[in-house]
Amino acid sequence: PANFALYVQQLAAHLEWLTSILADGRAFLLGDAPSAADVTAYHIIWFMRQNGGGKTEQLLPISRLADWYDRVAALGHGQPREMSATEALAIGRDARPVAPDIAADGDPSGLKPGQRISVTPDDMGRDPVVGELVAADSQEIVLRRHDETAGEIQVHFPRAGFEARPA
Repeated sequence: PANFALYVQQLAAHLEWLTSILADGRAFLLGDAPSAADVTAYHIIWFMRQNGGGKTEQLLPISRLADWYDRVAALGHGQPREMSATEALAIGRDARPVAPDIAADGDPSGLKPGQRISVTPDDMGRDPVVGELVAADSQEIVLRRHDETAGEIQVHFPRAGFEARPA
């Protein structure tokens, strides 16, 4: 593709961030226990390795992440079971969101809990998500939304790569 070199540069920067996070000897990105951060980073590397073959290993500094990658891979896929879409949606609808583990009023730009805000990616797919601010800090923003099918949900966004502003 026309932007191949740019994509390699960006991926190499992100992989270097992961390497630097793990440089202190921690087992997972946020410490001793796996988190959504590990799964999020892992799946991209898994995809590249499955589809890029040896070229991926040559172009990007993946080998330095091998121990972490193996630990995340060892987590497995849980205990999936067959269910209909209706049943899955009912489980989600009946669940109640828990309070996020970040400060409710920690937004560096002054957004306040309860405020109606819009969160939009700053690169592609610029479709805004609108909801009530639950919590925010310099790394994360959490919106509460209500959907007739899914019920009350909380949507978590990273701050990097997204614009948050009053709706």
